[in-house]
Amino acid sequence: MARKPRLLIGIAVIGCAILTTPVSGQGLPKKGQIVTLKIPISVMKCIGPAGRDLLCSVTITSLDGSSSGVKVGDRSDWETCCVPSLIEFEVDGIQLPKKDNPNTIVSLGEVTTSLVSLAFGPSIQNVEAALAQVVIQGPATGPAVIEYKAQSYARSSPKLFVGSLAAVGEDKKVQVLRFLAEFGRTGGPPEKIADSYKEKSYFVLDLGSGSTVYNTIQMDESARVARTVNDRVLKVLKASLAPLADLGEIAVSGVRVDMKILSRNFANRGAEPSIDALQIYAPRELVRKFADADITSQQLIDGCVVLVNDNRVQVLLGAGAR
Repeated sequence: MARKPRLLIGIAVIGCAILTTPVSGQGLPKKGQIVTLKIPISVMKCIGPAGRDLLCSVTITSLDGSSSGVKVGDRSDWETCCVPSLIEFEVDGIQLPKKDNPNTIVSLGEVTTSLVSLAFGPSIQNVEAALAQVVIQGPATGPAVIEYKAQSYARSSPKLFVGSLAAVGEDKKVQVLRFLAEFGRTGGPPEKIADSYKEKSYFVLDLGSGSTVYNTIQMDESARVARTVNDRVLKVLKASLAPLADLGEIAVSGVRVDMKILSRNFANRGAEPSIDALQIYAPRELVRKFADADITSQQLIDGCVVLVNDNRVQVLLGAGAR
């Protein structure tokens, strides 16, 4: 597996004389609880090489003297201006105010390494409400985060549903965006909902790169592609039948799945992962038959156009067997 980038974030939350009653700690998340950070990386001040041990900091203030809204850095529009980070952390510990430190400190991290420190100033009475402005309770793959992503994507809806997609009903647009929020890559909204290939339009689903880095000593390109299809792509192809129905046959004739496959030689500890770009074009009818168990996964893939780094390849799913 590749080494995960460390992201150390110091966040100071400063109130505006909300109230002065002491913080009890009740209602705050417990040690070990999972939360997902909303704050966009681009809003914070970060130092350090990209992707390696970034140290980020930001000051959070109250918008109107209450905990109903917060200002992050110098931006009151932090939730709408930029791509939310949606980074998942564990609550590492909570330190209530002391005589020598009047702040409430909520530490977030991974196992033994504290990565995030949230310092709530003594003037903030409702620390729980202020914390809820910048984090979501639960993992990055949980329903609350998916809903938050879908709402974020909805702001880009007029730019995404263009041409023949503009006629899609508003309720169906919401369902399509929710699907993309659940299955698509982490980060901001997709650049496009559909794209053309050989005079046909395809619903676009970008899965990103995932967290798996394959060992090139053990698996060649064919095996890595087969494993990726088995582990990630088949599930989303089956699930894509719903948004395909919402978009309609006139708008799209199938689904395109994009994914980056990471690999490196594990004998070379310092080597950075290589990236192979996988694209799969799946016809609507084959997706329907696969979802209805009328054809096998191999028959589905045989009927798709599969490209690796823009070269068409044949995928034998057995090659990725564990």
